[in-house]
Amino acid sequence: MPRFVVVLVKPKFEGNLGATARVLRNFGIAELWLVAPEANQHRDEARKYAMHAWDVLEQARTFDTLADAVKELDLVVGTASDVASNEKRDYLRMPLRLREFAPRAWEVQGTVGLVFGPEDHGLSNEDLERCDLLVTIPTAPEHPSLNLSHAVAVVCYELTEQRHHVKRPRVASREDQELMLHFLDRILQHLEVPEHRQRTTRLSFQRMLGRAMMSRWEYHRLMGVFNGALRAMEALHAQGRTVKGSPKVKPAAHARKARSARKR
Repeated sequence: MPRFVVVLVKPKFEGNLGATARVLRNFGIAELWLVAPEANQHRDEARKYAMHAWDVLEQARTFDTLADAVKELDLVVGTASDVASNEKRDYLRMPLRLREFAPRAWEVQGTVGLVFGPEDHGLSNEDLERCDLLVTIPTAPEHPSLNLSHAVAVVCYELTEQRHHVKRPRVASREDQELMLHFLDRILQHLEVPEHRQRTTRLSFQRMLGRAMMSRWEYHRLMGVFNGALRAMEALHAQGRTVKGSPKVKPAAHARKARSARKR
C-alpha cells in the first residue's frame, strides 16, 4: 500500500496548519511536510486548531524548497483550483479530476506526496513543473478556491473512500520514469529538436506519464521501443549521419498539391 504525505508549500496561517493536522489525524495520514513555511506550527494558534492532533504538528518535517521534498517521493501530486483553458499554452495545468485519481493512487507502491500551494495563489508554475500530475476538485466556477485545510480534507476523504478498491499491477517507480525521461532527452537531441521545444516536450511527456500511472509491464514494453529507437539513432550518428524530425506540411499546401495532381 502507498504511504501518503501531505506537503504544504509556503503556508501562511497557523490556523490552517492546525486544522490540516486535525484533518490528517481524522483520515489516518500521519505525515505533514512543510516547505518554506511562513506560519509557525509551534505557536498556540496552530495547536488550538489541531485539537488532539498537535503531535502531527510537532513531528512535521520542514524543507527549504519543494525540490528538496520531492527527492523523497515516488509520485508527486499537485493540486489546483484552476485548469487549463488552452492545452498548448497551459500544458502544466491539464489535471485529473480528484475522483479519477483517488482509486489509482492506491496502486502506487511507494510514497505519494499530496502537494498544496499557499493560501493566496496556490502552486506556482515552477512548483507545478516538479509535479508528476495535477488533480483538481470540482467547485462552483464563481468561487473555485477552497480554504487550504478544506481542500486537504476533501482530498483525504476521497482517498479514504477508495481505499478498498481492487489494485492493478504494480505501478512503475519514480526511478523508472526518470530513466524513461532521460531516454526521451537523448532521442530529442538526436532529432535536433530546438532546446526550448525539448523542455516543453519533456514536461508534457512527464505529465502524461503521471496521468497514465503505467504498470511495470507497460514501462518495460515502452522502454524497449525507446531503447531500440535510440540505438538506431546512435548507429546512424556513428556513421556520420543525422536524424532530423520531418518538416510539417501545412494542410492547405497539401490540399493544393493534391488538386494539382488531379488536374494533371
